[in-house]
Amino acid sequence: MASLKVHLLRYAQPLSLRRSLWLRLIPQVFASLASGTYCCAIQLNRFWVIYELQTIAPTSKKCKTAGKFSWYTIPMQPVIPFNIVLIEPEIPPNTGNIARLCGATGTPLHLVGKLGFSLDDRYLKRAGLDYWSEVEVITWPDLASLWAANPDARFVYTSKKAATSHATFRFKEGDFIVFGKETKGLPDELIEVNQDTSIRIPIFGKVRSLNLSTAAGIVLYEALRQVGRLE
Repeated sequence: MASLKVHLLRYAQPLSLRRSLWLRLIPQVFASLASGTYCCAIQLNRFWVIYELQTIAPTSKKCKTAGKFSWYTIPMQPVIPFNIVLIEPEIPPNTGNIARLCGATGTPLHLVGKLGFSLDDRYLKRAGLDYWSEVEVITWPDLASLWAANPDARFVYTSKKAATSHATFRFKEGDFIVFGKETKGLPDELIEVNQDTSIRIPIFGKVRSLNLSTAAGIVLYEALRQVGRLE
């Protein structure tokens, strides 16, 4: 750790270790602990490295901050991502926009059943721009295959016919959030047998439904908010 160079002034700045290893500083953890003491947290593999700097009088006019570092490590809690599931999506730009959403939030995207387009579709790629390499996309022949591969997972189904609002539903890390096709949504019988884990987005106007990619963004960010991922 002797080669770790830290520039700690008023705000957190990038860190490097032996030039080849870049560490990611979490700005929201950076805080003033007490008079003359500062703290920052660095993610290193599966641990937080916590640095404390106790400032002392500058040694020269060119030195704005001087002090002594102490540091310790604590294990990181693993982040369990949510999952977005699209059942037989039909419109390429919708799936492309959702793929971009998943790339921005570290959310795996599951495409189930017969798709209304090819994954090489230019409209699909255009909507996702250059982010496809950042998205974990998994295809499944049917929903039963996805259930079988994830027997312990909780599946949350979205439908305008569900009784529970997405804002009052309690999401859990690792939930699979399922959306139906644009023209039909999810089957009524699927919602009926899963009423406790079915949700809707409240709509107050005369519009019957929201765009699929809009709905996915609303629900996913509410789920992330509830588990503290937006703090």
